[in-house]
Amino acid sequence: MRGANRRERAGGGCAAAPTPGGVYRPRNPRASPLCQKRVLLYGEWVEENVLEAVPHRQYVFTVPRLLRPIFARHRAWLGELCRIAARLLAGAHAEAAPGARPGLILFVQSFGDLANFNPHVHVLAADGGFRADGAFVPLPPIPEALLESGFRRAVLDCLVEERAISEALRSRMLGWRYSGFSAHNQVRVAAQDPEGRKKLAGYMLRAPMSLEKMSYDAATGTVIYRSKMHLGLKRNFQVMPGAEWLELLCRHIPDRYEHLVRYVGWYSNRARGERAKALKAQDPVTQPAASVEYVSEFATRAKAIWARLIRKVYEADPLECPKCKGPMRVIALIDNPRVVRRILEHLGRWAPEPAERGPPAKAPEWPRDAVIPITYHAVPDIAQRSARSSARPPRASRPAVALRRVRTWSCNATGKRPQISRIDSPIRYPSLQIRRFHAQNPRMQDLCLTRSGTKPPQPGKDLK
Repeated sequence: MRGANRRERAGGGCAAAPTPGGVYRPRNPRASPLCQKRVLLYGEWVEENVLEAVPHRQYVFTVPRLLRPIFARHRAWLGELCRIAARLLAGAHAEAAPGARPGLILFVQSFGDLANFNPHVHVLAADGGFRADGAFVPLPPIPEALLESGFRRAVLDCLVEERAISEALRSRMLGWRYSGFSAHNQVRVAAQDPEGRKKLAGYMLRAPMSLEKMSYDAATGTVIYRSKMHLGLKRNFQVMPGAEWLELLCRHIPDRYEHLVRYVGWYSNRARGERAKALKAQDPVTQPAASVEYVSEFATRAKAIWARLIRKVYEADPLECPKCKGPMRVIALIDNPRVVRRILEHLGRWAPEPAERGPPAKAPEWPRDAVIPITYHAVPDIAQRSARSSARPPRASRPAVALRRVRTWSCNATGKRPQISRIDSPIRYPSLQIRRFHAQNPRMQDLCLTRSGTKPPQPGKDLK
């Protein structure tokens, strides 16, 4: 349990804990209904399609606080942590039972109990190995000290190879007695406990935060997040402005094409596909019609989702009569707002809650016949230069170019030279012409557009 204590001090840790009888007992952090639905659906899917009815064990690998900022800057290296953990477990199974394949599902989690950045790897592993014929060979748990030392050396070697740390730091961390690396394997699920496997798989895919633990103070714009005691920070809460809280949550958003779940060994996609093909070749079944298959799949999913998941999330059965406690069935679906309101008003239960704030008011539309009070005033210097240059036959289009160039300059109206704000024209001007333009027009206006009623620039006074 020393590794578990170190992991709790690090601020991550496993929320699942075994009872004295070895039965899995998870925490129940209430997230949003959508997240809960996703977790429950994944637990049911992985139990029906991936996991075998054999004992399973959870392994947790964590990295020290000193190295976490490196993985925060390079999230792609979190996948390397999964590969290191998979190689360690596969090598240990190969030595204990030669020829047997492990069944592993690896999950990447980047958050701790207080939503802080704490990268670690959860592994849902079959507590043994599978032979080629499908026979399961139970194995004892891999010692935590062996996993911790192997994980520490492999991670440090990877970071040295990526030039993230120096060789001297690697040597020092290998010699530390308490390096911050840890491995935990105390959570076990029995073979006759399918619900425990579902909950454990769903826990590994949970959201980084819980809505029940978070509260927002609108007066001060502060977010308060409460969780269990953090032994490293000596507190059980996070208090920060809303913008910082959003920044903290954004750290847990995976990059594009980043995999958070990996299937290895007996549970890999290739192995499951080969077993499905072999089973289909042994027992060919006549394929039903496309319409029948679609209706059957839709009916199965509809039956498996809404009532049962509501019962699990909200701990209430929507198909149980509140009066006689008997089963109810759906006889109609009413989605017309007017009909729904009339029914509720007839029953005396129409009491819509006022919104916290209304939608923003629609901006008034600009009248179609309105005239924008803006007039255009030509710059005298540019107009004179354009008039003089118009006599040159090869440069007949020079006035238009000059006017276009005027509209791409800006002036701070302080007597200094104008500076370039943007270049909208595709024509490139030589630097010599730009310097001359600066010398001749040190106080030129931006677009030479002024509101009507204001004094336009004078050739001999405002512009020299």
